Amino acid sequence: MKTRVILVGGSTIGEVPLVQPLMERFYRRFNLEPGIDHWEEDLGAFLRARGFEVEVFEWNGSKSRFLGAYPAAKRLARRVKELLKGKERLVLLGQSMGGLIALRAARRGGLGAPHMVLSVCAPHARWHGRGLKGARFVNVFSPDDRYLNMVRHAFWYGAGAAHVRRAENVALPGLGHSRFNYNGEVAYEGAMVPLFEVYVRVMGHNPMDGAVE
Repeated sequence: MKTRVILVGGSTIGEVPLVQPLMERFYRRFNLEPGIDHWEEDLGAFLRARGFEVEVFEWNGSKSRFLGAYPAAKRLARRVKELLKGKERLVLLGQSMGGLIALRAARRGGLGAPHMVLSVCAPHARWHGRGLKGARFVNVFSPDDRYLNMVRHAFWYGAGAAHVRRAENVALPGLGHSRFNYNGEVAYEGAMVPLFEVYVRVMGHNPMDGAVE
């Protein structure tokens, strides 16, 4: 069975000239790197080299759930319904706000087994594992991501959580939020491996192996 991975990037960090000095202090405090837009390209190339089918879902990058993530999830859900008519295994791989979009789209699109949602450094609430119809939900995060620790509690009025109920939670220590944009080595299962390789292992199926594990 072929596996198609749909990449959903996070919200954009734009420049605001009038308050730029203040924003730069904010970025430094949380080790954020504005202007990074190559995550989908780099990860997509990595996955294609491993034999995965890859497509990138585009959205407006708004930090508002109501202006950005929620409308985007509706559009992605329609795409999911189209693809479920085929014979591919689907993986919705969302980073940061893209993780929320992927999860919401999976619910609306009726994603079930053997498909999955792979959410990376996304600001989840503790109840976000509910409502999936048999699809795997994997929540990858870093306990050292100070920006995510702040955002998820602000987003969900104190109900944000690193570990999500009914999800497979994968903690990668030592990563700040922007480090998830790069394929650097991380500690995983007792060894140092490239970050994007972690995603392949978590998905549990490498098309180059020719079988679902």
